[in-house]
Amino acid sequence: MLIRKNLTARFSIVLPVFAIVFLIACWLTGCSGSSGGSGTQPSGPPPASNHPFWAQWGSTPQHTGATTVAAQQLNKKIADIVYDPFVTQEQAEFSGDLVAHYQATLTDGNDFYMESKSGTYPSCNPAGDWANGTACGPNAWNQLIWNVTRYTWESGQPVLIWTFQSDWKPEPNVTGGLGGWEPVFHPVLANSFIYVPGAGGTVWKVDKNTGKSVSQINPFAMGAVDVKNTFVSGPLTVDSAGNIYYNVIELADPAVIDPWFGSDVLGAWLVKLTSADAASIATYASLLPNAPTGNAVNCPGTFRNVSPRPAFPWPPTPTSVPPTLACGSQRPGVNVAPAIAADGTIYTASRAHFDSMVSYLVAVNPDLTPKWQASMQQLLQDGCGVLLPIAIANSTTTPICWSKGTT
Repeated sequence: MLIRKNLTARFSIVLPVFAIVFLIACWLTGCSGSSGGSGTQPSGPPPASNHPFWAQWGSTPQHTGATTVAAQQLNKKIADIVYDPFVTQEQAEFSGDLVAHYQATLTDGNDFYMESKSGTYPSCNPAGDWANGTACGPNAWNQLIWNVTRYTWESGQPVLIWTFQSDWKPEPNVTGGLGGWEPVFHPVLANSFIYVPGAGGTVWKVDKNTGKSVSQINPFAMGAVDVKNTFVSGPLTVDSAGNIYYNVIELADPAVIDPWFGSDVLGAWLVKLTSADAASIATYASLLPNAPTGNAVNCPGTFRNVSPRPAFPWPPTPTSVPPTLACGSQRPGVNVAPAIAADGTIYTASRAHFDSMVSYLVAVNPDLTPKWQASMQQLLQDGCGVLLPIAIANSTTTPICWSKGTT
């Protein structure tokens, strides 16, 4: 979920200082009365349901995000649950905007599962000083804790059953590599468990009844990765057979070098977990054998990359050509969830670490061998300089739009 200033203002009618989720699970699952058979909370938690309705990002392995259930009126509120208590502080760093990605609520019978955040959010003083490299605000995500909570409906009200604390951390913003946008933490319901992103490219397999870990699956147990700089990147996806897919990125240590602009990505993988906890991995280099290599320096840039930056309009002259750039190795875009077709084909998106314009749609066979790759370069016109002027009228320095790709 991307929450911007206008959407936050709409929520502020109900609770102005916190992120609010308007839970629609009740009308989706027909909950009424009590899961314990009476109007009071039974001794011990009610058993977890194993009939997922919305099990993952976009609901299905293809992320269709569609349902035939009629929606309720938007002005009907069933419950308020605070899942991010740091919103006021987070907004202060961005002049009122909330630049975060939140999990889609997972619904399963009478239960639903949500992200919740705890820990410490060190505000910047002055606000926004993170942009100068200060270890505050979005540069201090490592001081936050991401949790999964299970709720069940009792007498028409959501009741917290358990909270599972993960050791997952998002990729660091540090030098503004993510523009302060908080990456998404996103579990998945599968095989009668909930699978939760963990640290170092791992995944926690959690018992839905107890909220306790059954196992921590580590695809890199035999490999040489730097655990503290290796990240589950983007939502987990489950296919119709119960296999889990997700992306992993290993970055350079930000204490040594800028991991976004000073060093190439150290590793990037597509991971597959079976219902029996067996793990297999494929490097993005193996999935994109024809992409420019990490040390190539001929990837396309824009006039934005010229120093000193030329005056608008662009191109500066009819024959001007944008510069080329260092490419960097291919890696998944931050927040990309693999999609799985009915025939088992896995689809993901990739980009060069230093040049977001060098991006691909990648098709992968179920055994994680490459199927095909399609370059996304020069397919679409973003409208910059066509639908929108590049610069403010009569200005040679103030832009309205310029080309910049995905993170």
